[in-house]
Amino acid sequence: MAIPWKRKKTNKELIIDWLKSLNDGQEIASHNIQEECLSHIRNWGGKNALASTVERAWRALRNDDNGQTLENHGIQLKPNGMKYGENTWILKLST
Repeated sequence: MAIPWKRKKTNKELIIDWLKSLNDGQEIASHNIQEECLSHIRNWGGKNALASTVERAWRALRNDDNGQTLENHGIQLKPNGMKYGENTWILKLST
């Protein structure tokens, strides 16, 4: 039987943890996911994930039940259009 506190978090759970560590109102761009979030997953999650794997998990989270998974964690992403050829979002955190 697995010990619950020793279970490794999924990439989606680690992305949610990373988002919660950011400031409310912060702008997030695709490169932040591929660099900063990937670093968080490698350092805090102990996973050797690829940038493309994290990007797929990020897309799945955004599209999962129209963002319902994120909203259940008090996270909203407001689309902020394209900047420098990449998608951006404004992070809204509920307290």
